[in-house]
Amino acid sequence: MSPRRITSLTALLSFMALAFTSVVSYLAPRGPGSSSWEALGMDKHRWFALHTDLGVLFLVACIVHTLYNIKPIIAYMKNTFGHFRLFTINFNIALALTLWMIMSSLFSLPPVSAIQRYKESRGNRERHHPEAVAAGKASLPANPPFFYSRKSLGGLCEKYHLNEGKLLEQLERLGIKAQGDWSIKRIAEENDMASESVYEAIKGM
Repeated sequence: MSPRRITSLTALLSFMALAFTSVVSYLAPRGPGSSSWEALGMDKHRWFALHTDLGVLFLVACIVHTLYNIKPIIAYMKNTFGHFRLFTINFNIALALTLWMIMSSLFSLPPVSAIQRYKESRGNRERHHPEAVAAGKASLPANPPFFYSRKSLGGLCEKYHLNEGKLLEQLERLGIKAQGDWSIKRIAEENDMASESVYEAIKGM
């Protein structure tokens, strides 16, 4: 029995399982009316829970795997003269790719935004997709402001001069449950949507 091999194989198997649950979670519909969706005998909430649990296992395995292979990793950060340098070309490229993915996800930049839009289109499009909202001049910023998901719907309406009562009625017609004192994040969670989709729906009113 080799702890090093067990760790490597655990990381590999958990990654494969995690990749599978990622695909299932991505294809699962979102929004009102999607709670009855099932795949392979499990509803989407069980799939999400399984994905989270596998993520924890993969994270632990990766941490232990990194400790076992700390010397080779340090070697990757040495230049051609054998001197340790954190910001080597290889490290800079890896860091740039990681930061690019993070920023693209946070600010809905292409091509990541296309992936997010497709995910949000799953399920009943007319009930929860932002494009289902009647067109009108948007008084909200084109891009969500920082920490917008923590703001309450009422606070957002007050700041950008939106009619809170009318907005709540329009959201209700779309099947989106909301209250004035709820944060954008809570509205998204209550309706199984992304915060960005809630913001886009409000912006379209």
